[in-house]
Amino acid sequence: MRGAPVLQRVIGLGGDHVESRDGTRVAVNGKEIDEPYVKRDGFAPAGAPYDVTVPEG
Repeated sequence: MRGAPVLQRVIGLGGDHVESRDGTRVAVNGKEIDEPYVKRDGFAPAGAPYDVTVPEG
């Protein structure tokens, strides 16, 4: 959607394991992080799931 706000944030450093299975909740090194600024409701689209290790540098 054009003109929609986009949330961008840094959540991991080099070597961290970052994952989101449902596309909304994020875990870093196995611990879910609290993100009270993220709107989570039944109408907001979820992002794609991911499971990555942040490269060094």
